[in-house]
Amino acid sequence: MIDLANARRRIRFLKALLLIPALGLSCDSSTGPSMTDVRSCVDYADGLRWLAAVPLSDRARDIAMSGNYLFVLELEGLLQVIDVSLPEDAGIVATADVPGGGRALAVSGSYLYVAGSATGLRVVDISDPLAPEGVAYVELFATTVDVAIAGDTAYLISDEASFTVLDISTPTDPRTVSSLSGFSSPNAVEVAGDLACVAADGALFVIDIHDPSGPLLLGSVDLPGFIWGSGHDLALAGEYAFVADDEAGLQVIDLSSPAEAQIVANLRDIGGAQGLTVDTTYAYDLNRDCELSAIDISDPLSPVRTGQVSFPCRGGYDVIAAEGHAYVAAEDVFVVDITHPTSVGVATGTYAPDAAEAVDVAGEFAYVVNGSHLAVIDLTNPENPHLVNGAYTSEVAEDVTVSGDIAYVAGGIGGLQVVDISLPAHPQLVATASTPGLAVSVAVSDSFAYVATYVEGITVIDVSDPRTPQICASLAIDGLVRDVVAADDHLYLACDDDGMVIADISDPYAPTLRGELLSPAPAVAVDVTGSHAFVGCGEAGLVVVNVSDPAQPFVAATLPTPGWVANIKVTDRHAYAVVGTCGLRIADISDAPASRWIGNLDTPGTAQAVVVRGSTLLIADGEAGLVVGSAQCPY
Repeated sequence: MIDLANARRRIRFLKALLLIPALGLSCDSSTGPSMTDVRSCVDYADGLRWLAAVPLSDRARDIAMSGNYLFVLELEGLLQVIDVSLPEDAGIVATADVPGGGRALAVSGSYLYVAGSATGLRVVDISDPLAPEGVAYVELFATTVDVAIAGDTAYLISDEASFTVLDISTPTDPRTVSSLSGFSSPNAVEVAGDLACVAADGALFVIDIHDPSGPLLLGSVDLPGFIWGSGHDLALAGEYAFVADDEAGLQVIDLSSPAEAQIVANLRDIGGAQGLTVDTTYAYDLNRDCELSAIDISDPLSPVRTGQVSFPCRGGYDVIAAEGHAYVAAEDVFVVDITHPTSVGVATGTYAPDAAEAVDVAGEFAYVVNGSHLAVIDLTNPENPHLVNGAYTSEVAEDVTVSGDIAYVAGGIGGLQVVDISLPAHPQLVATASTPGLAVSVAVSDSFAYVATYVEGITVIDVSDPRTPQICASLAIDGLVRDVVAADDHLYLACDDDGMVIADISDPYAPTLRGELLSPAPAVAVDVTGSHAFVGCGEAGLVVVNVSDPAQPFVAATLPTPGWVANIKVTDRHAYAVVGTCGLRIADISDAPASRWIGNLDTPGTAQAVVVRGSTLLIADGEAGLVVGSAQCPY
């Protein structure tokens, strides 16, 4: 019977190769420019940096700030108070219930105003941030969706198409002053000077509020997109309004003649623009994919995106910025250092036949596992990598390690696949060694391959003659072996819920267990340098383990990450943690017990694995294929 799935994969792969122009190739890596000479290293501290995440009990609806405290309104009506006096150590310090829930927040003095609390506005005393207390409620007989404060006046919009003005000179006794109706599905309001702007479905309305008792509609401007939510898509600065206009991107509207407001610029390549804040000469937009973009608006007529950082969530909701930091509200609250609102080490990708899952490099060629193929990519010019050829390996290839002229592929149910790459343009599958379980990771040391076989522990294979690999030993491991690395006569294994396990392989024919360490979350990846192992522990982040005595490893440090750590690679000074849709996190590990994050690199796809060669990063970036980025400079 013909295996149609495999046949289709082969056809796709062959078609891809036919699209690649003939290349003048040389197997001598000394010819042509070295990839480490072309790609310069960078200092990731000079860009946007994710600092911390604060877990919430439910999805955030809105976020506001007063002094050193964030106030986060959750979907089901809980108000969380977060101390950000030390942004990298931000944490919840108080929780309060908001009767009736809410949709939007605004702060003025010692009071927090909650719009959408039932059908009115609720006032909360936050003079003691650790003990917020409701002190007033005004019924408006409509669901309020946003609120803005200016002096002693609050401006609200409701789903009944109304704009309501309240006197809050006595916060404990707010009183309605006036109202204005006729807006189609209003959902965001901001005020500046004598103007209020209301963002609605398809339009921005400009209102004269110099006399709060008699607001006057001056004009409107049509918007090409759809205003996403309530109160998270509009900001005013100078004579301009900035609107997060969903798929239409960022709209810049000139308000210098309020009655004749008009769109004067837009920025479309930022995804579904959703949350927005302005801080001096930069706007920060949060899109529905939970990507925060820094946008230079020093010239409002020519906004330019200068940086981006991603978070692990189903969609962002709001963002605020203050004192060199941005705070993103989603399923959790994320803290970002925006001192340098740019991206550094920008990653560029190349085509791969299927999603890139793993990568290794030798000379001027990268070897990328994608689907059932080992793709060979020419890196002579890392800024313009080219797919050269490939070899069909097994049904599901999981990992690849290159040693000499051989690429060893952990081929899932296909066991260990041995590919001759002595001629990189013509890789040849030359042998297969069946393993008792799924081959998911492989490490090579001397003449032996050590294959992590998931539920079946470690299989040791003699590859002194790669064309005739021979299984020579095995080692049973409790738990699921997800990753393996060899260093100094030892194997270091990431064993899921059983943490990290160390095995002695001084005699490859008789490996023995040496030590183990339970981890705070499933251990899925590991790498080693010197006397420390670095373990990727899922949502718990990166765990630094002292292995100077392999029989008694202990935790030396823990570094949280914004998402699930899927892979880890270390040099003598830096660690690169692969965090899926959040790209890479880079840590300074020169003093391992004092390891610290120094930056991050966003990638266009879903990062799966990384290798480091000189000043170049090679990233298996899922659907984006092979991605090339810059390594952290060694200082």
